[in-house]
Amino acid sequence: MFRIFQKSMRVVVVVSVAALMATSVALAQQLGGQEVGSHEGTMQQQLSPEQLAFVQEYQQKQRELSRLQEQLAAVEQKVVESNPEIQQKRSALEDKVVEQMRVQGVNPDQMIEELRDIAGQLDQGLMTDDERMALIREFEQKRKAFLNAQQRALEDAEVQSMQQDLRDTVLTAMVEIEPATEELIQQMLIKEQELIQMQQRAMQMQ
Repeated sequence: MFRIFQKSMRVVVVVSVAALMATSVALAQQLGGQEVGSHEGTMQQQLSPEQLAFVQEYQQKQRELSRLQEQLAAVEQKVVESNPEIQQKRSALEDKVVEQMRVQGVNPDQMIEELRDIAGQLDQGLMTDDERMALIREFEQKRKAFLNAQQRALEDAEVQSMQQDLRDTVLTAMVEIEPATEELIQQMLIKEQELIQMQQRAMQMQ
């Protein structure tokens, strides 16, 4: 449930996929404050036919986007695992990001350990609801602080140059083993934009 940041941070090297975290439940809530049902997909509250069709279309596009992401991730993994140059560049980039976070006065390793510790406590489940909510709030605060520090590090000019170089190297290697890579990326970006537009439409349907 709580995704902990790995000590060796993985840098996204192909494209930055928008965080399309709105699930069908959240979307249905936008459509008039209603909810789509349980894990089995039953309806807790009835949506109108238009709203239900909209949610189903959104879910379908999410699945299509996931398939594209999985295809690209598989190709990326192959080139990273088989290319020492890429491994070296990625490691250097990760080290540089950590270095820039330290320049800000942030200790990434300590923050990661704190997040792991909180997650471990939450996984045990031996606490009251109030204690659990307090830990969840603490986890979110520390997670956001980590991400903010990481984002500031990624804005460093040298980091951006290294990231672009790594991205170009990986993309070239991906195209060599999978000529359809660039087409898949374009399809993914189009699908991503379609989902963003649907989210905006959902806001207007309230």
